[in-house]
Amino acid sequence: MAPAFFRILTAGVIGVIALMFSATVSGDIINLRGGTPGPDSNKASVPHLQQAQKALLANQTDDCRKHIETARKQQADLLHSDVLMAQWLFEAGRASEGIQLLEQLALAEPDRIDLRLMFARLAVNQGRLFDAWTHVSAAEKCELPAAWSDKFRNQQRHDILTLKAHIASRRADWKIAKTLYTDLFAQHNKPRDELELAKALFHLKDIEEA
Repeated sequence: MAPAFFRILTAGVIGVIALMFSATVSGDIINLRGGTPGPDSNKASVPHLQQAQKALLANQTDDCRKHIETARKQQADLLHSDVLMAQWLFEAGRASEGIQLLEQLALAEPDRIDLRLMFARLAVNQGRLFDAWTHVSAAEKCELPAAWSDKFRNQQRHDILTLKAHIASRRADWKIAKTLYTDLFAQHNKPRDELELAKALFHLKDIEEA
């Protein structure tokens, strides 16, 4: 058979597999716990964060903030205290309180990357894709806190790229999705990104690249 036929057949198979895969993941709930310090972070901060979460859930907000700031002295790679607290409230099923915290922070510091990324994740989970794109695009323009390490800064940049790619795919903006998933796969070589890229190529009928 001609090579062109094999390319078409291969692209078709990859596309079908990608579509089957995306049927189970494209509507995934985006994890709201963004910017969590990795396993190599300063473990001395962990007990303070645990105490902070415990205090928050007991409605001891002032104590919660004190524990977070104590943890921050041990571990600079932490999100804004209000974003952290909102995460914990969401996990506890107290979404309205979490959103209220974020809205108050937005009035005082609207250009925080961690705030914008949290709003973007919430919007994705609620199916508000235009709002999600607006927030993640704003996050791209935010300055990163000077106290954060290069590794943590890069994690935020990766979160932006991942969110944008996910949103583009959900919106069926296949050209943008192709570009973003190409970058993601080149950087991290993850099978999921490769499948999402294949899905975009399939929809674009980009047989040569697929």
